[in-house]
Amino acid sequence: MRKIQMNGFEQEKANFLLLRPKLAYAVRRQNAKGMEAFYDLFCTAYDAVDTNHDKGASKQFDHLLQIMEAVLAYHKYHGGQ
Repeated sequence: MRKIQMNGFEQEKANFLLLRPKLAYAVRRQNAKGMEAFYDLFCTAYDAVDTNHDKGASKQFDHLLQIMEAVLAYHKYHGGQ
């Protein structure tokens, strides 16, 4: 997600579209407690990014990134396992 942010959403749109299937694969591979809940949260936030309108999508992507950063911060605060 940082690469997408650094290079700009408009130029990395294809990589953004691949985030969901890559995460789905990682969730099944890890089979760790809580990963499916994280995946559900991610998918809800991911679906809120309107990829058909680049200007609005860029701002929405930034919001998605902020949400994921917050989740990661809480995860680390509570032990990070």
